[in-house]
Amino acid sequence: MSLQLTILEQPSRPELVKALEQGKYQVLHYAGHSDVSHTGGDLFLVNRQTGLTDWLSGEDLAGLLVNNGIQLAVFNSCRGAYTPADDTQSGWREQNLVQALVNRGVPGVIAMAERIPDQVAITFTQLFYRNLRQGYPIDLCLSRVRQGLISAYRSNQPSWMLPILYLRPDFNGYLYAANIPAPDLLDTLETNSQLSTTALVPPDYSTDPDIAGLAQEVFARHEAASKSSPPGPWRQKCRIT
Repeated sequence: MSLQLTILEQPSRPELVKALEQGKYQVLHYAGHSDVSHTGGDLFLVNRQTGLTDWLSGEDLAGLLVNNGIQLAVFNSCRGAYTPADDTQSGWREQNLVQALVNRGVPGVIAMAERIPDQVAITFTQLFYRNLRQGYPIDLCLSRVRQGLISAYRSNQPSWMLPILYLRPDFNGYLYAANIPAPDLLDTLETNSQLSTTALVPPDYSTDPDIAGLAQEVFARHEAASKSSPPGPWRQKCRIT
């Protein structure tokens, strides 16, 4: 299976919207800056009129992705899957990008739990799409990526636990039907600018106390968020890998 890329270099909001509406893509890969917010997280784009940074909320992006048939959204950016704390004084809860997209029905989302170093982000991208080209389902691709990150950056570094996959239970992780041959072409758009959880520790490294402790800290934060979230699609229609 080959990949065809359409690259948008520092796109504006209208440019991204136009590409999504006209391209019929299966994957959106975002490489840039992101953060949590009360509107479902923010992506940072460019305002062509002012030349300054513009932002696109996760809620707005979620609608665009669902309406245009995106099966997988990959956020190679900081804190797309970060679990924020409640702001009890202001009365609202910050959300990450993943929550906004899963709530609207995007089948698969990969995002980073924390800030990700540039070199790790590059390695992640290379490993993930190398595996995706071989026709593996998304969850197996990410499992192989984590092993690759461990090899590249050592098991005592947290790099391998940064990417987190969120899959809806009705999506098997294949970007094509499992009972037919893989297509020759997979279109990808890249922009450059009650929860069920599984353990984040790879079996081969689960006995390392430092790694196990750090992984459990990340796992516990996601588990706590699932228990504190109100009932709804975010809790009922997603599993984390």
